[in-house]
Amino acid sequence: MIRKFGEIETWGTVIVLEAFSDSHVKLDKSFEECEKFLQKVDEIFSTFRADSQISKLRKGEIKLPECDAGLQEIWFTSEKLKSQTNGAFDPWSVKGGVDFSGIVKGWAADKCCQILKSHQIDNCLINAAGDISVRGARYTEGEVKPWRIGIRDPRDLQNKNQILKEFELQDCAIATSGTYERAHIIDPYTNLIAIGSLSATVVGPVGAVCEALATALIVVGEPGIAWFKQPQFLEYFAWVIDREGKFAYSTKESDLNI
Repeated sequence: MIRKFGEIETWGTVIVLEAFSDSHVKLDKSFEECEKFLQKVDEIFSTFRADSQISKLRKGEIKLPECDAGLQEIWFTSEKLKSQTNGAFDPWSVKGGVDFSGIVKGWAADKCCQILKSHQIDNCLINAAGDISVRGARYTEGEVKPWRIGIRDPRDLQNKNQILKEFELQDCAIATSGTYERAHIIDPYTNLIAIGSLSATVVGPVGAVCEALATALIVVGEPGIAWFKQPQFLEYFAWVIDREGKFAYSTKESDLNI
């Protein structure tokens, strides 16, 4: 089995791709396609680019029906998630207008997995700045094992190897939001820095939903655990560190089929 590892610089960060296949050609072509897609995502969603579709939309230069289908998909998905989280996830509450940075990375990671799948690559990981989608398994020293994802301690940022929690995952997504790099999540209720949780990790079948829920849990903290009793979120699992360092769970890990 051939392993390919790649890093794509875009969105002001680095997207990591890892995949396994029996064909160099399949790996090379799929990685090239992923890079083109990720550059397109930047062209559509970057609020730092005056020529992006989202910037033009914010300025009223274009209307939603004129935008890329991906932007329209994110828009309507975000409207639904805003309602389902009672407004805790609200891309329209940010300064300057709508900003989908709290959902688009998870969405894009899933899309890259779909691109790899279209090239008959069943085992891969896409890490879009901490929002991760995995398919299949990882080949390690001749063994096939689930992908292992570690969650760092947000209270000890100097020690990048301080792992509080590890997940072994297959065919799902995982997203973590928190105070790892800088305080950047705004509480839509107060327009101040969100203080509901130090860190929130969500695991589930859809990357965009995982990222949005993790973002929303940073806003409201432990009360957001109630969302996971809703029928549409029963396949999702949340692991939250609140401001006092307490751990809150939405479901038991043993209940998860991941």
